Amino acid sequence: MREGREHGSGAGLGVRSEDSGTASAPLRVLFLHATRGEAPEYSGHRRLAAYADPRRISPYFVWQDAAVHREAQERYRREGGAPAYAPERNRRIEFGRDLAREPRPSRVGRALLMARHLPSGVLAVERWIREIRPDALYTSQQVLDMRLAHLLSRRHRIPHILQLSYPAGPWWGADCLRILRACPRVIAVSDFVRQSAIDSGADPAAVHTVLSPADPERFDRPRDPSYLRRTFGFSERHQVVTAAGRLDPGKGYESLLRAFARLGASHPDARLLVCGATFTRDGYDRRLRDLADELGLGERVVFAGARRDMPEIYAGSDLFCLPTRNEAFGFVFTEAMTAGLPVVAARSGGVPEIVVDGETGLLAEVDDDRALAEHLGSLLDDPERARR
Repeated sequence: MREGREHGSGAGLGVRSEDSGTASAPLRVLFLHATRGEAPEYSGHRRLAAYADPRRISPYFVWQDAAVHREAQERYRREGGAPAYAPERNRRIEFGRDLAREPRPSRVGRALLMARHLPSGVLAVERWIREIRPDALYTSQQVLDMRLAHLLSRRHRIPHILQLSYPAGPWWGADCLRILRACPRVIAVSDFVRQSAIDSGADPAAVHTVLSPADPERFDRPRDPSYLRRTFGFSERHQVVTAAGRLDPGKGYESLLRAFARLGASHPDARLLVCGATFTRDGYDRRLRDLADELGLGERVVFAGARRDMPEIYAGSDLFCLPTRNEAFGFVFTEAMTAGLPVVAARSGGVPEIVVDGETGLLAEVDDDRALAEHLGSLLDDPERARR
């Protein structure tokens, strides 16, 4: 195993020892989320808090005040009250960055909202810092999160732990690169991302890889295709290939549609279920639908939009496929494999660190539609190999 890679609850965080040297107390970690709604990395922070050893880590959370977080808090409470949503350990603070507002503000409107709310938001965080006295600030690489944590870290002399879910690079801007280089601990979700941080000037000794897990209690369930049949009108003869992730050119959906079109003659009963929505205004989702029409896929592909029922969808699917072009990690791959699905993907970024070619899935080269179709067909033709 590569030096700098760690596993386990709270890996990479460390434990603070009491001054007496005879006992250790939990590390008080304040997770700072000042940007937007249900970002995947924020969900990862909740999982870390929920599964961390409470004798080692006491998690606290700051959230951008938004309806999506209020709904999530109530949902978690109904489903058993995950520790990350203990009311006394959470603060919803308005920073002017609720991107779920409808109608969505213009760029100028967003700037005005931040100008109005950000100063009071920072003061609210500082009041809570003085109250709970955290040992570390923990953020994703959302730019506002990084900048606020860097400011608060220097002002209150609290170490800033930075988690990287995407590659670092000059596109961040000079100030974020300086923050990266100043962090005493950087946690990368893959060796691919770790190397990007080192290439951007981070101290190799400070950067640790911690592969992000899926929640087994949520995704590990018996196979049950009845939900898919009921929800999407599939029949018993249909074999379902599921793709999940935001509708973005980097996710390789065009390659997937072309590969699936190649299967038309040999696998007429195969169905492709695309779960995800676009977060841009460039009409990419419409372009994908147009491409599906051009390829003559018709009813063989279903665009299901953003879903909250992925555990049920995985449980009814036969394969998972997402041929991303430059994937930093890909939470959906761990979710699908936790659900017991074989994965067909592209050999890009951090994917080969998760999907073991020939063992937990099959890998094709990026944008190789022919190889992708062959992999899909081979697993559809051999259910026993797919299960194995």
